[in-house]
Amino acid sequence: MVFGGTDFDRCIDIKPRSHNTFNIGYIGTVDFVKIHPNYVRMSASIDIPDVKIITVGRGRNRDELKQQVTQLDREGKFEFIDYVEDPKSILEILDVFGYPLCEETYAASELVLQETMYCGVPPVVFPYGGVKRLVIHDRTGLVVNSAREYKEAIEYLYYHPEERARLGKNAREYAMQHFGAENAIHQLHPVYEQMMQHPKQRRIWGRPEATSLLDHEELMGEIKSLSGAECFVESLADTALQFKISLTSTDIEELLESDRQIACSSPLLQRGVSNYSCYYSDDAYLKLWSGLIAQQLGQYTRAISEFSGAIALGCDRRRVLWYLAQAAEKAGDKDLAKQTLIRLWKIYPNLAIARETYTRLFNCPVQLFPLKLFLTRISHNLTMALQNPKHSLKMFLIALRDRFNIPLPFPKLKR
Repeated sequence: MVFGGTDFDRCIDIKPRSHNTFNIGYIGTVDFVKIHPNYVRMSASIDIPDVKIITVGRGRNRDELKQQVTQLDREGKFEFIDYVEDPKSILEILDVFGYPLCEETYAASELVLQETMYCGVPPVVFPYGGVKRLVIHDRTGLVVNSAREYKEAIEYLYYHPEERARLGKNAREYAMQHFGAENAIHQLHPVYEQMMQHPKQRRIWGRPEATSLLDHEELMGEIKSLSGAECFVESLADTALQFKISLTSTDIEELLESDRQIACSSPLLQRGVSNYSCYYSDDAYLKLWSGLIAQQLGQYTRAISEFSGAIALGCDRRRVLWYLAQAAEKAGDKDLAKQTLIRLWKIYPNLAIARETYTRLFNCPVQLFPLKLFLTRISHNLTMALQNPKHSLKMFLIALRDRFNIPLPFPKLKR
């Protein structure tokens, strides 16, 4: 294992600075794709006199975390600091590095964790992502498996300063021996030396290694490019197969189930869909998936926009119209919901999942829905005729002429 090479030059002169509170620090992305979803509640439960939880960084969920702090009435225990280029002023006053990441974190070598350990600050972490390879439990820090263990670990370090000092000293020695740019170079150099011994090869996306271009006739012409959704599905490999099913299946029940799973995606998958959708802005299925996630999160206006875009780009109108009608109803736009259901009924009148919504929005059993539409049209036409009888008569005569090819004896009658 070769860890990312951290530049420890900016950590060399860092010395602990006196402070009046027991400071627990988090430095990193303030987003639930990385930070533990219960970060605020876990931290607020720590029962230590004069504790200060310092959260440094930016992210989509920063404001949400602040709101959680306010709801718990713990403003005095928390301090939020914006992104800092040089963390020296933060690391100098930390007693413990509380670094609880989410289970599906994309964390790898975690340079900030390496820097913190180099500075002798003992970390308390969960065994998720690459973090479990960086911290050795009870030697260079404490590794916990639950919110309760996280709370108890930090309280233990507060009431046992000698253990805090031991773990911090071990963390620094371990970081100097295993982390840093020089250590990474020594490990990577022989790997590159070995790779350089192999002959150069031309590699093409989608072609198995050690096969000839002549074995793939389709590659002799223009190489087929993948859509944004296809690229996303391929990047997932055998994980999150619901996206592949949503993209390729023809079974309506299977499609609906896969879409349900997509709507409940983890924050990490949500971020992936969002990033791909931003880059491939004209991809129908990425818009569909973004709409499903937005609807699940209660962001109905955004869901309506995404579903409408997916339909316009040619995505499976049958199920996307159904999702659009749902989002419109939840957003309070009953007119759009009704219009969408009428479109859906014309395309697929027997869609079972829409029956309840038909009945609720149109205030009639679904069996009578066609009759109600017919009566609604008649009512509308009669209203128009009463408001403008001459125009209505003219339109009626034109319709007769066009339908039955009847020559009308009115020379002034024109379209």
